[in-house]
Amino acid sequence: MRFIGVDLAWGGRNPSGLAVLDERGRVMGEDVRTGDDEIAAFVAGHDRDGAVLAIDAPLVVDNPTGRRACEAELQARYGRLGAGPYPSNLALLGGRVRAMELVRGLERPYLTAPVDPRRAPRGWWAVEVFPHPALVELGHLTRALRYKKGRVAARVDGLRRLHAVLAALEAATPPLRLRSDGRLAAELARLDSLRGRARKGFEDLADAHVCAYVALWWWWHGRSRTLVAGDERHGAILVPQAGGGVDNHLDASG
Repeated sequence: MRFIGVDLAWGGRNPSGLAVLDERGRVMGEDVRTGDDEIAAFVAGHDRDGAVLAIDAPLVVDNPTGRRACEAELQARYGRLGAGPYPSNLALLGGRVRAMELVRGLERPYLTAPVDPRRAPRGWWAVEVFPHPALVELGHLTRALRYKKGRVAARVDGLRRLHAVLAALEAATPPLRLRSDGRLAAELARLDSLRGRARKGFEDLADAHVCAYVALWWWWHGRSRTLVAGDERHGAILVPQAGGGVDNHLDASG
């Protein structure tokens, strides 16, 4: 089994972050690619023996306007921490649900309902995830990390905190074993010098690692320690419920 995280960009012209973990939490691949064909090729290169594909983008959307029930639930739970999602609907998406189109175009028969994947020895599942509440849970944060908006210095600091949460997960169950010689590590070493699209690429890649780890967490723990906000018919978002699983508690309020 492989656990593939996709930080899917809004629009096919912007790059998307990609990361792959094995069942032991080892990073088996990481990249930034543009366009559905490039993303599909990356996924196909890693999903031969089964996979959970975790996408940071609306996956099941059938509401013409307003917000989905899964988004309302996460807003109620995490909004006060700054980790609630934006609403999504068919009007905002221009009638196109890109994530679902991507999944349906893949070679494997991906199931888009968030049923427990461990019921079968092998298979393919596509689920929706959202990094902000996942990071709050996994890092035991008092506030959501800020790395997408604001002053450059504050965003860079937020990205370093994000990486620190990921690194601390080596002590979690399941562990996340980042590659010391991988692309994420290389770009972290020169994060202060990254500008524009290059810094955005690091952000996308880091978010993809979060997505992949949420998929792995779900595979290990199922619904007993995973919040499934929403439902299969109208859209669901998976959020790990870490409890005391990580030793390093990181405060993002500073």
